[in-house]
Amino acid sequence: MKASERIYQAASPIWERCYQHPFVQGLGDGTLSRDRFAYFMVQDHKYLSMYAKVFALGLVKCQNDRDAKEFAAFIPSIFNAEQSIHETYLSKLGVSPEEVDRTPQALTSNAYTSYMISVALREGLAEIMAAVTACSWSYKYIGDKLEAHEDKTSDEFYRTWRQNYASEWYRRSNDNDIAMLDRFAEGYGEAQLAHLEQIVVDCSEFEYEFWQMCWDKQ
Repeated sequence: MKASERIYQAASPIWERCYQHPFVQGLGDGTLSRDRFAYFMVQDHKYLSMYAKVFALGLVKCQNDRDAKEFAAFIPSIFNAEQSIHETYLSKLGVSPEEVDRTPQALTSNAYTSYMISVALREGLAEIMAAVTACSWSYKYIGDKLEAHEDKTSDEFYRTWRQNYASEWYRRSNDNDIAMLDRFAEGYGEAQLAHLEQIVVDCSEFEYEFWQMCWDKQ
């Protein structure tokens, strides 16, 4: 069994809880309040800036050009592709870049990104990929479920967000994350695989808490 197959079995029940969260369901049926979504957009924007730094720390640890190129490619992708969606929505919501800069990162998000950065500082490339894959894979899981159950009569405001995470581009990106995780985990023993699994489970629980944080506007 590949590391990713084992990890999916452990983490997918948490991703299902994420999908069932009222915040995510509101994204799907269009009933999510704009103020909650604006909060999410600001906090997710800040989260992604820290997420990119995890890949930067992975880049430092790469021992060959192939790995270095892959880690380096993640950083502009995050800033150019993912954050462009945030910028479009923030503009529609009337949230200025200055307001985003002034807003502090919420406590739950700070704990989550601090955990990922701690893994990146202390551990190897497989562990770094485990930490970041919980985010990308859970969003792919959510995107696919929302697409499969899309209410065609729902408010279209959130459709661009939903379609991004169900898109072919995002599927390829997530598949690449999974392939890198499996490649770096080749030859791992039981204790190492269990540790990778725990990292993904921990980060997946943080993903759930992030949704709750945005629902509560912590």
